[in-house]
Amino acid sequence: MTKGSAAVPLAVATGLAALMLWLARGPFGAPAPAGTVVLGALTLLEPEGELARFPRRFAWEPLPGADGYEITVANEGERRTLFRQRGATPVLTVAVEAAAEPPPGPYVWEVLALRHSLPVARGVGRFTVRPDPAPSP
Repeated sequence: MTKGSAAVPLAVATGLAALMLWLARGPFGAPAPAGTVVLGALTLLEPEGELARFPRRFAWEPLPGADGYEITVANEGERRTLFRQRGATPVLTVAVEAAAEPPPGPYVWEVLALRHSLPVARGVGRFTVRPDPAPSP
């Protein structure tokens, strides 16, 4: 083995180590500072996308070990909270009467998975309620 050929495997190993660190920490640098709580990801199922009316059902994947969930639904533009509710299951059915139905527009919903009343995972979703089409003349 020549003197120059030993440098190639070392350079490759160094590059791979740097890549593994970058992937582990993310592309933007160091991990969160000590004492920072990093929440896991929660998978939201429905609603999503564009809807004809305000949804009556919100659902997400259950998180093993969670003993409760907190859901918040807000108007996306104003960030005005429409409702916040806690429950023990990964489904929430909302009783919305037609007269009290929120107006068309974009909405954001967030679910926190709780363990001993502390958040351990979070999911954020968006949906849009379409305005009723204008009646044709």
